[in-house]
Amino acid sequence: MHHLQTIVFYTKPNCSLCDEALEQIEAVRQLIPFRLEQVGILDDFALYEKYKHDIPVLCLNGLEIFRHRVNREELMKDTILDVLAGLLMVPGELQGEAAGALRNLTLDGMLEAWR
Repeated sequence: MHHLQTIVFYTKPNCSLCDEALEQIEAVRQLIPFRLEQVGILDDFALYEKYKHDIPVLCLNGLEIFRHRVNREELMKDTILDVLAGLLMVPGELQGEAAGALRNLTLDGMLEAWR
């Protein structure tokens, strides 16, 4: 069973970059399932102050992975690496041979490992 990640997508209405980012997110989500939590920054003053000039922002399991633009291939890599790291049950940063092997995987190799 795969570890199901959570991606938080900080957004606001009438944001063309947010619309583009959501298209990239959903394309990746068709291949790699994950929970998507959309958070409107206009609903929370602290979030608005933090992200008002930086949306969209994506966080994977609490860590920021994208700001302004989302790259589909990089999102796939980040998501798959997070799954593989979870399967290896390596806390924090990967170490040793496992880390080297994962960092050297191509996207095709990652997708093959995912399957």
